[in-house]
Amino acid sequence: MAGGPGFLFWRESDRAYLLPMLILAVLLGLLLGTFYIVFTVARVDGDSMYPALHDEDRVLLTRGDQALTRGDIVALVDASDSLTGGIIKRVVAVAGDEVSAFGDTIYVNSVLSTAAPDPVIGPDTTEIGSLIVPEGTVYVLGDNRPLSLDSRIIGPVPLADVQGRVVAIILPLSRFTIID
Repeated sequence: MAGGPGFLFWRESDRAYLLPMLILAVLLGLLLGTFYIVFTVARVDGDSMYPALHDEDRVLLTRGDQALTRGDIVALVDASDSLTGGIIKRVVAVAGDEVSAFGDTIYVNSVLSTAAPDPVIGPDTTEIGSLIVPEGTVYVLGDNRPLSLDSRIIGPVPLADVQGRVVAIILPLSRFTIID
């Protein structure tokens, strides 16, 4: 065997590497543990969040973020969707807000909602009556309103159904973006 054996614990020169290797292993374990405890990854399925998110995007979510504000993009548990297990929507109203919908146009507290920077609005003009968002819930919509199954249909979503807040698009790499 050319070159002799590799790492030998009883050799003084090899023992010098034990402490740095142990420190690196602990740091790597802490980093990975923190990442998987604090964050998770989800896949966007469909075009209901277009143009902000595209079909098949992979997004990074914070886990258990209950301090939501208007404009946050969140992943929600959706028991009716057994394939993906969840949906991704934008928070347009929080507890105590008054919401009115006229087709794909949404008013929050009697003011046109600007939670979505560039929503896709269709020709629908169906009026949905006024609603006060109950405590412990949020009102969510897709950015591509004509294609979105959202709170206009399913009602306000309990905070307990929020899996996390989207903080970045991580794949494909060409669309990598940190989301405010």
